[in-house]
Formats: sequence, C-alpha cells, structure tokens
Amino acid sequence: MAPDEQSAVINVYRPAKLIAEVPFSLWSREGYAGSLRGGQYMQLRVAPGKHTFVAFSERLSVLNATVEAGKEYAVEFDVGMGWNQAHIKLLPMTLSADAAKVDGWKAKLARVGVNQDALQQPRVAPRIAAGLAHLKSIEDKWASEEAASRELKASDGR
Repeated sequence: MAPDEQSAVINVYRPAKLIAEVPFSLWSREGYAGSLRGGQYMQLRVAPGKHTFVAFSERLSVLNATVEAGKEYAVEFDVGMGWNQAHIKLLPMTLSADAAKVDGWKAKLARVGVNQDALQQPRVAPRIAAGLAHLKSIEDKWASEEAASRELKASDGR
C-alpha cells in the first residue's frame, strides 16, 4: 500500500517480542483498526489531517497523529511487561532517523490486514460495537495523565 495525493499510510509494526502469540488491538475514534501479533505489521490508509489511535491492556496508550497526503509514517506497537497485564505503547517513529530499522521491519515482518466483511458477521459485529462503546465511555481518559499519549507529527513521515 502506498500513499497518494488524497491519503497517507501509517504502518504499524509489532516486532516479535514478549507474548508474541497474543494479539493486541488498535482502535481509532472511528472504530477497530486491526490486531497484531508479534512479527506482524499492518497498514492504515488515512485522510490527511489529525487522527487519534488507542491501544489498551493494563493501561491506555494514545497516539495523536497529524499526517500529510503522499507520505508514509511508522509506529512501533510495543508490548512489554506490566504489573498485572501486558503494557502497550504506541511509539511514533521518525522516518528520517529510523529508516533503516523501519525498512528492516517491513522486509522481515508479515503484513496483515482486516477483512471488513468478517467484521460485519453476526458473531463479530456485536463485539466490535462493544469495543468501540467501551472506548467511547473512557474517552475522557485518553487525554488525561492515566494514558500515555504520544505525537506522530507530519514531519515524521517520508
């Protein structure tokens, strides 16, 4: 997937590390973006402008992204040890400084995507709706000190 004149592409990488077989999900204000296991990455096509993404397990991790059309961006989906559950961090990458690392991940990790038709299935759709409802119910925490918030800037892309 490549960016174009109307969109940017955000690549989200989860290198194989701790509990690689357990998938963790990424959400936006619009809904479910996808899930990753260790050793995988996903690509999100987004409109230029501001977007907020969130992942959660023991704590929330919030990524506020400002992107420009025609550029690609990179985020590390880091899963580490927490007190009671995994601790997730959405870590923005600066492609001018981290190009070699990101290009290595892209070559090594398996790209996965979301089957939109599957999300509409009777067994799945209610779970997606419940997840989004839960996120909206705690949206006030997204900007609080309870959430680790990071910024992906337009200048971080290439």
